[in-house]
Amino acid sequence: MTGDHVFFIPAVLMVGFVLGVIVGRRSALAQEAARREAIRRRKARAADGQQESSEAG
Repeated sequence: MTGDHVFFIPAVLMVGFVLGVIVGRRSALAQEAARREAIRRRKARAADGQQESSEAG
């Protein structure tokens, strides 16, 4: 084992960690945006349903 491994292996691990955090954060933000959009659609659908039922009655 050469001295290069002392620096190379931790550097590769750090790069992997940083990339993992970046990709994970983007994924979490996309999932949260999708969840909020689903809630917005659900509320809009419920409002449309209430509006139609009040017009019929």
